[in-house]
Amino acid sequence: KLKLPGTRDEIEKLAETFNDMLARLDNAFTAHKRLFEDLSHDLKTPLTVIKGEFEVALKKERAPEEYGAVLRSGLEEVNKIIRLAENMLLLASFETRNIIPDRRELDICLLARLAINSIRKLADEKNIKINMMHDEGISLKGDEQQLKQMFLNLLDNAVKYTPREGSVKVEIR
Repeated sequence: KLKLPGTRDEIEKLAETFNDMLARLDNAFTAHKRLFEDLSHDLKTPLTVIKGEFEVALKKERAPEEYGAVLRSGLEEVNKIIRLAENMLLLASFETRNIIPDRRELDICLLARLAINSIRKLADEKNIKINMMHDEGISLKGDEQQLKQMFLNLLDNAVKYTPREGSVKVEIR
């Protein structure tokens, strides 16, 4: 960071501009570091679950149903990793400006119901009830794929962090 000369001229303005640029770069580097830390954590968690379940399953002979449960759980974790990779690709595309959102008028309640139906199996495994309340005729202009992904991410987190036999309330107003 440059020390400002206090001259109130072009040199001071240039020094201020340079300092602002350095601050923005520092913020960008900090954000990228935080992103990589978060991604590392988000990747490590499902991989650790898969590894642990496979290790336990291999310790002794098990019934076919038990192996099936391990495989289903592993598949669920792999799907989480795939969603994370898709999100990383989407973010990278936005950063390089390769994606232009396909904005059009959408029924937001229909998108929420579709996401709820997609996550229902995970909720049922924990006996979590998902209730949706909404006003009629709510629409918005947006990118359908991105909004679906947003709802899936929100619901996935809600189910993941809701205790067994709990409930998740989706409210659209």
